[in-house]
Amino acid sequence: ILLWLTLAVAMPASAAPKHIIIALADDSGWYNFGWLNQGQTITPTMNQLVADGINVTRHYTFQFCSPTRTALMSGRLPIHGNQLNSAEWCWTKAPCDPRMTMLPAKLKQANYETHQIGKWHLGLSKPAYTPQGRGFDTSLGYLAGSEDHYSQMRGAKGLLKNQTKHLAVDLWSTNQPGTKYNGTYNTLMYTNYVEDIIAKHDLDRGLFIYLAYAATHEPEESLPEYKALYPESWVDGRREYNGMMTGIDHSLANITQALKAKGMWDDTLLIFASDNGGPSLVGGPSFANNYPLRGGKGNDFEGGVRTASFVSGGLVPESMRGTSVDGYIHVADWYATACAVAGVDPSDNSEGVPPIDSLNMWPMLSGANTTGPRTDVPLHFRNASDGFNAALIRNNYKIVLGPQSHTGFWWGPQYPNSTDKLKPTDQGCPNGCLFDIVADPTEHQDLKDSQPEVYRQLYAALVDYGAGVYQADENGTYDSSCYEAMRGQCDGFWCPWLE
Repeated sequence: ILLWLTLAVAMPASAAPKHIIIALADDSGWYNFGWLNQGQTITPTMNQLVADGINVTRHYTFQFCSPTRTALMSGRLPIHGNQLNSAEWCWTKAPCDPRMTMLPAKLKQANYETHQIGKWHLGLSKPAYTPQGRGFDTSLGYLAGSEDHYSQMRGAKGLLKNQTKHLAVDLWSTNQPGTKYNGTYNTLMYTNYVEDIIAKHDLDRGLFIYLAYAATHEPEESLPEYKALYPESWVDGRREYNGMMTGIDHSLANITQALKAKGMWDDTLLIFASDNGGPSLVGGPSFANNYPLRGGKGNDFEGGVRTASFVSGGLVPESMRGTSVDGYIHVADWYATACAVAGVDPSDNSEGVPPIDSLNMWPMLSGANTTGPRTDVPLHFRNASDGFNAALIRNNYKIVLGPQSHTGFWWGPQYPNSTDKLKPTDQGCPNGCLFDIVADPTEHQDLKDSQPEVYRQLYAALVDYGAGVYQADENGTYDSSCYEAMRGQCDGFWCPWLE
């Protein structure tokens, strides 16, 4: 009852359906957005959307791709849904448990039209695991974790070791290979598709679009006109990477203009975030920068899990426009928030899986409350290839355990300025670390020894969270028949191969 009363006060009085757009960038560094790096990256549209909306300064995700997307679509924290990146071609299981009701299926209870565009990474072996199978009316994008931005070519992991030999196109259009779209630069393809959806939308219905950009995930492939905007003195990969971000910015410019032209912007909530921090030349080719935060993709330091985020659109109350909120928001919290905006009960108590962890952030975002409801942010709890890793935020404090992929480096404002890959030599927190991330957001001062009681309390809380870990696809395997389907009935396109 309190939820609906809060909405009645906080939501605009318009009787028109509310539209929800979630745009997710991929592998984007904290310091790769114009409003966070003094204009070094050219993102005028996003800068203006932040100025007209709300800068979400403490937005948290998992340290890499698929678990963040599981959290967003299921409303479960990664420790209660998925902490692995297994959802690649030939993997049989879905990392987002099929018994969990995904966000589009929730919104359809309020008669929403639902569309997924871009990266999926949430299940691909069966039609029931694809976007259409999980509640989207249409989809256009790739089902695995990465691909070439121009050709959409992708290899298979695990079973098929030689990706160069076993390349195929990863482009899926609702219920069939996306043959007519193949060969168009991803960001352009997605933008055109979204513009078409908006142009054809029935204004009597709410619209939900989940736009998961392929950029800025490697390979670094910008359109030439965006790369040319950056200094030739920069290393090539840095120019390509920032050009990809400018491509996202131009995409959002076109999409927001389409919403305004259709008369939908005043009733739209646009949510933007990155799925994790940027990877920065540590064992891989990416040219992201997370300055001044520590670490990046693949670890639980702030640079890996605290990501740039904002909300904008006509549904943001005038009193909140141009403001910042510093209450904790986990990416899983957008599930309950979107349900609240749509007027749908977010609860999902399917038997055999954890209930949602998602918390409704609309009262904070609308200004009805000055603080958010989240005080704990459980980030991670698992045995990884480099050993046991875990992390938890509680109030101002953060506990980090484990080697954290040995990549907990600090970056500079002009990074990267070479193509040399860093060796993973950072020791991480093998004996545990404690940080005050409000006073020390760059995680330079380990307080474990000076505040042993705080450390003990957070360690005990982390162990309690760890007792409830749930992994949806832990019994998955690699199946060679995926290759036969790709070469057979799908004619060189990756496609679901199990019924």
